[in-house]
Amino acid sequence: KTDNNGNLLWTKQYAPEGNDSLYNAIYSLIYGPYYDKIGVKVRQTDDNGYIVLGQINNSTTNLTYFQLIKTNDIGQVLWTKYLDSNNFTNSYYNQFGISSHIYDIDIAGSGNSKGFILLGQVIDSTSYQNNYIVLIRTDSAGSILWSKKYFDSQCYSIGFSVKETKDNGFIITGWGCGQASPLALKTDSIGDVQWKYNYQCRQAPDDFALLGNSIKQTYDGGYIIGCCKTESMAIFEANLIKIDSAGNFQWDMGYDVNDYNTGGISDAFNVIQCSDTGYAFVGYNLNA
Repeated sequence: KTDNNGNLLWTKQYAPEGNDSLYNAIYSLIYGPYYDKIGVKVRQTDDNGYIVLGQINNSTTNLTYFQLIKTNDIGQVLWTKYLDSNNFTNSYYNQFGISSHIYDIDIAGSGNSKGFILLGQVIDSTSYQNNYIVLIRTDSAGSILWSKKYFDSQCYSIGFSVKETKDNGFIITGWGCGQASPLALKTDSIGDVQWKYNYQCRQAPDDFALLGNSIKQTYDGGYIIGCCKTESMAIFEANLIKIDSAGNFQWDMGYDVNDYNTGGISDAFNVIQCSDTGYAFVGYNLNA
């Protein structure tokens, strides 16, 4: 945590805690020889605390656990929840597979229904070609209320970014069903699909856009997607796509951070709409 000038105020590191069987299994995995602990996302909550999304991988067993950590305003742990992507013995197993990733978390709901929304990707345990996007809604204590999966067929799908919308539904971007173009998928408040589209570049028809990294609702009720586009799979350019509230394409714009003709890679990882109604994005740039 820093102050508004970027000066460090405090840091915290989080290890598993608890005394149940799942905790003991995770503890032994973490302190085994082959593991990864990754902090994925953090969001501030209404009580000025934080919700932290983490992932624990064990390369020898292929087990993946997702960790939700709720803290107070100075990073002290209030509670921890684990989501096991492999060993569920109840219906949640149908929403998880042998190789899982959760890429985003955000605040969802209001009042007594407030909680969290999580988005990721699952590779089914029976076929690595069978991928789908998973959306998980929890209550304010991190307990799962429902989960939904999308594109459950022989295709490759990833969900990278999710936000609650003004109508209490959710908007998702990523890569849908193997199409090499950004996805926008809109659901209602319980995760049922209302519409979904993939988008090609219109500004440069010979180019094609890749997966959507970030999506936000805009002041006019539409959405802005941060992604990248490419012409040759060797030259990549940061790209924004604007759609209306029903998912209809409005415009796209590429940004030549490098000299697009001489090569390089740039990408728009996170996009916001500014108070002057323009847009700002952050990403990366790699010269050829």
